[in-house]
Amino acid sequence: MKETLSATELQSVDRATRTVTARIYSGAAVTRRTFDGEYLLQIDLAGVDTARAAAGSMPVLLDHSDRSDSQVGRVVRVWRQGAALYADLAFGTSELAQQIFEDVAAGIRRGVSVGLSVLDSREEFDTAQRRVIVTKAELVEVSIVPIPADGAAVMLAFNPEPEVQTMSTSPTLQPGAAAERERVSTILSLTEKLKGQVPENFASQFIATGSTVEQFRAAIIEHMAAESDATATFSYHSGTVTNDQRDKVNQGIADGLYARATGKTPTDAGRPYVSMSLLDMSRTYLRNAGLSDMGMPSDPMKLAGGALGLVKLGAGMHGTSDFPNILGDTVGRVIQDNYRTAPAALKTICRKRMANDFRTLTPVRLGEFPALEEVTQHGEFKFGPLKEAKESYRVKTYGKIIALTRQAIVNDDLSAFSALPRAAGQAVVQLEAQTLVDLLVYNSGVGPTMSDTVALFNTAHGNVAASGAVISDTTLGAARLAMRSQKGVDATTLIDVQPAYLIVPAALETTAQKYLAALQPAQASNVNPFSNALQLIVEPRLDASSTIRWYLAADPGLSPAFEYAHLNGAEGPMTETRVGFEVDGLEFKVRIDFGAAAIDWRGIYKNPGA
Repeated sequence: MKETLSATELQSVDRATRTVTARIYSGAAVTRRTFDGEYLLQIDLAGVDTARAAAGSMPVLLDHSDRSDSQVGRVVRVWRQGAALYADLAFGTSELAQQIFEDVAAGIRRGVSVGLSVLDSREEFDTAQRRVIVTKAELVEVSIVPIPADGAAVMLAFNPEPEVQTMSTSPTLQPGAAAERERVSTILSLTEKLKGQVPENFASQFIATGSTVEQFRAAIIEHMAAESDATATFSYHSGTVTNDQRDKVNQGIADGLYARATGKTPTDAGRPYVSMSLLDMSRTYLRNAGLSDMGMPSDPMKLAGGALGLVKLGAGMHGTSDFPNILGDTVGRVIQDNYRTAPAALKTICRKRMANDFRTLTPVRLGEFPALEEVTQHGEFKFGPLKEAKESYRVKTYGKIIALTRQAIVNDDLSAFSALPRAAGQAVVQLEAQTLVDLLVYNSGVGPTMSDTVALFNTAHGNVAASGAVISDTTLGAARLAMRSQKGVDATTLIDVQPAYLIVPAALETTAQKYLAALQPAQASNVNPFSNALQLIVEPRLDASSTIRWYLAADPGLSPAFEYAHLNGAEGPMTETRVGFEVDGLEFKVRIDFGAAAIDWRGIYKNPGA
């Protein structure tokens, strides 16, 4: 066989069948580089399974890309000749495939490379360099590349006809090419139908050993029966990992990342991972998902992309979508932490509600029970009508998208898991807090118009001081009296609303604290009547509207003035994660479904201040 081809031989492709022969592996050791250093990689051809080619399902790709538009043909057959591996490649009829075929025929594109799913290997050391021998693998694709790792892996524009040694090692193959093709096709078809229920390479061993279809069916039944009682396993060259072990490692990575982002004490599961960089976590995840160290990319960007699922690193890997979920869950946990740590202050005076959908909510306040009347000896019980009052509002959706790029993982940028999620959680708190503040200060401080067509704070409602004044025993007493004098929906029944909270802007915090402080007076005239009677709520967002205005509010469980709602099942900020399209990384969508309204003026009182 010639190692140097003439220009004429390069042009001698079979245009009728659009095929060309390639030496896809020369048998030589190729140099690979990882973070752990350099090593030589070599393939033991005796352990290579080529069943996909026999079944006609092995693609010819461009640069190992798994995109559907990167397939330009298929592998017709694969055979071993001496120490090398050869293949006949048939090109498709798409515009791209025709262009590649013409480049191959012209000798412009010559380099090829094999795509393997490595199942087992061994390491050898000598005085020169570490050597890794792949002892068991499945050939899954052949790629056309500009610079092959194996320099002798090139296109050959002729079909050599010496005696060849086929890749099958089984002496029990069924006779006849047609029967063999049908056997292989049936086994692969059954495997495809059971995708997700049997390992991806489950069919390979049965194809290689010449098992009949009936034997394969029996093996499937046995496998699925065993799966119901035992944890499935998958193998990579450094050992066997169970589903339980894989889940524990993934949980450990999540807990370690959460501890790094928040500064909290890591769990036992997360402690081994808390000191890892984001890139080291990516590498650990890929090993746990089934990628051998041999297949681990040396390029940090490709490593991060592989963990995120942006780059395909190896056939047969398990759970390649888990890592984005791990990162997304961590971001969600940090956002929820910051949301719960500092809730909106005014939510304390609000009644909480869950909405089933986005339609208008109508909180109804039933009127007071009618006065009881005497029933004489032969008298009848009389019906008493109940009046009602109602306001309306609805839940709205608010949200934003933040991104984690591959560069952030490579640079070990923890802001994506600490500063950004903290800011997102605070942004949700800010939205809820400002929504409630806006209800208090709406329309220059008189509040929204209620269902009776009168503003929330109005003398007609008896819940606003006739003239503004500073906080004092006198003004607090007047406010309390006004609330205790409130009438019910029927406008006649005294409902005796008791104030529970004093609400002030930050500018009045110190003044308010003085009037609520507990004292040990020496004489009755010095007694503080409001000591321990009111709970102080300070809302700095009120200062933007007024630094002197203050309020009293009732317990929302007894007489709620305001109500807020979240969508049912989505209380607080919700997060969703997807592999980015606009950004080269992950996108995190933060969403809050929230609404609020003033529902009754009787539970709130305002003093304009002075």
